[in-house]
Order: sequence, then C-alpha cells, then structure tokens
Amino acid sequence: MKNILAKLLAVVVVVATFTSCHFGKSEVKEINYSLLPYVFKTDEGAMWLGYLDTKGNVVINPRFPDAWAFSCGLAQVVDTNYLHGYIDETGRFVIPAIYDNETMFFENLAFAHQPGQPIVCLNTAGKVVFELPDIIEAGVFSEGLAPVCNSNNKWGFVNNKGEMVITPQFDQVDLFSEGLAGVMLGDKCGYIGHDGHFVINPQYRTVYTFTFGKAHVKKSNYGYGDIIDKQGVDVSDKFSGCDYDWISEGLVLGTEKQHTIIRNHYGDLMATTQKFDNWGRFSEGLCKVLIGKKWGFIDKKGLVAINPLYDNVSNFHDGVAIVVVDDKYGLIDHKGNVVVEPQYLHIGSIPHFWAGSSETMLKSDMLPKYSCRLDINRTKKKKK
Repeated sequence: MKNILAKLLAVVVVVATFTSCHFGKSEVKEINYSLLPYVFKTDEGAMWLGYLDTKGNVVINPRFPDAWAFSCGLAQVVDTNYLHGYIDETGRFVIPAIYDNETMFFENLAFAHQPGQPIVCLNTAGKVVFELPDIIEAGVFSEGLAPVCNSNNKWGFVNNKGEMVITPQFDQVDLFSEGLAGVMLGDKCGYIGHDGHFVINPQYRTVYTFTFGKAHVKKSNYGYGDIIDKQGVDVSDKFSGCDYDWISEGLVLGTEKQHTIIRNHYGDLMATTQKFDNWGRFSEGLCKVLIGKKWGFIDKKGLVAINPLYDNVSNFHDGVAIVVVDDKYGLIDHKGNVVVEPQYLHIGSIPHFWAGSSETMLKSDMLPKYSCRLDINRTKKKKK
C-alpha cells in the first residue's frame, strides 16, 4: 500500500539512517467529528474557515484564517491577527486569541505559549494549571502523562499537576498507549511504562504505538519489520501480509496471493475478498477501498457496501464520510446516500494557507487536522 503515515507526536524526516518512534494510525478518541472545518472562498479570492455539522448546516460562519478539529468541546482557531485561541461549538471565544502556539485539548488540558513567556498548561476554562519554565516543547496528555522536552533536547513526561514524573532522558518519545510509550535512546528504540522503566529494551530502529496489545517494530530501515506483543515476543506469523499499523475496530486488511484478506487482532482470518488497489482502516463498520481509480467502502465481511464512485473519501465518523468528486467536497451516509452534494472547496483537512507551527500533521484520510505538539522554537518561523 502507498499510505501517507499519520504522525502525531514527532515531525519525522525519513532518511536511510534515521531512527524514530511513530504514534500509530489508530483514531484519536478525543476528536469530535460532529463539526467539520470547511473552506469558503470569497469573490475576492480570500480563504476563510468555518464549521459544518454532519447534515451540512453551517454552524460557525467562515471567519478564521485557520482552524482545527474540536476536542473536549473546544477548537483551536487563528484570528485575523494570526494569534491562536479556542472557540466553543457556537463559535464563541472561550479562551482569547493571545497565543502564538498551542496544542489541542486532550484529557481536558492543553499547552499554550505567548512570546517571551514559558509554556503553560490550560484547562478548558482557560485557567493556567501550571507552567513549564524549563521546557521548550510539549505534547498532549495521554493516560495522564504528557511528553515534554527541555533545552538539552531530552524528552520526559509530566503529570496533570505539572510534576516531572519521568526525567527527561530520551531523544524522542511517543504518547502513551495501553500503558506503554515508544522512546528513542541514542540510536535504538524501545518501550517504557508509566514509571519510566523499560518494559521492552531499546533494540529497534523504529517503533509504533501499541494497539490491541500489539505493535509494529523495525530493526532495520528495510522491509516491513515485525509485530510484537507487550512482552516483546514476535507474533508476525499471525499477521502475514497485513499492515498492522492500520488496525481499527479489531480488524486489519492485508494481501494474500491475488486476494485482499481481513484478519482480527488475534491474527485469525475473518474474510477473503477481491484484491483492492489500496485501503484504509475500519470505522463505524466500514473500510474505504480503492478499486481502479475510485474509492468506495466494504463491510466487515469484505463485501462492497458503497460502490467506488469517488476520487477520494475519508473514514466514517458520526455517521458521515467526506467524499470528493471533481475537486468538490461533500458528505455521504453509511448507505452511500448523499447528505451534502459535493460543492465545497474543502471539508475536513485544511490546506496550509500560512506556515502555522502548532500542527504537526495532516491526517491522511482528510479528516480535520489536530495539533498534538507545541514547539516554541518553531513559532518564529510562522508567516505573519
């Protein structure tokens, strides 16, 4: 498959000698997809962002130069002065646009930064919970811990009280998932627990997030690599032909001879179907697949549920999927019925209208972008 990797925590440049930790492609549960950013182009050619609901109603009028997905009831937006703040689902600023960089809210906390000030942790009311005076980067909370990086470029973790519970010592880290976080120490990667001790010793070139008790790892820069369990035992033989990074809802697609197969998270073969040219992950019982040059959806039995009619599609969330026809964006439901005719310049993922620094990735399935890392050193590169 030719997939664009969705990297949440670290901005990774893939070169032959690079060692890295990758936050996995599993869906981020904190994200609220019931409101979708969309792009409106004025007669003068200006681009503004607002929000649609899943029925296509304009809920928040387009007036922002940039906008992110909602989480914990709030969304990051940029005002006309190119400062960042947070709005609620009515479009009202709950936290004023006074920051030059910030993350989304995860576990009801977010990190934000003002010029000349230390990074602060905010609650959803905008109150400062704690400051991080010696920290230059911070990531979102997961399982009660957030990754932070000091001026020596070493990463550790703080808890939701701002206490440094895992001393900065790693060269790169991922978010915690299922009790483990991938970390890089020198040129090797392994996994630590909440106490900061290694559960799986550093021995890999690349590690991915644990999902359903297993993770994808690579000992070299060549080939797919292996799949391990939480004890570090290689269980790759159970997932032959499958890209485990794309597992979701307990299912993952793969290739076997001239067919596409579906396995569950135990490695059991659940279905054998026609060979597809590409695919995504299951969401709300359906998985997007590429047949020829058009995208459609299959069900968990591998049967085509929505015919391949679209130039591109997103995963399903809140009952709808984004579809693209002739560069116009619309919405369909689980049965393939058109909810919103393709008519918009963009829905969901947002193109880079300016070089903002508070987002680290754009989801490969066109859903709203979300920022999970704050790097104050990159703020100066922002286009004014």
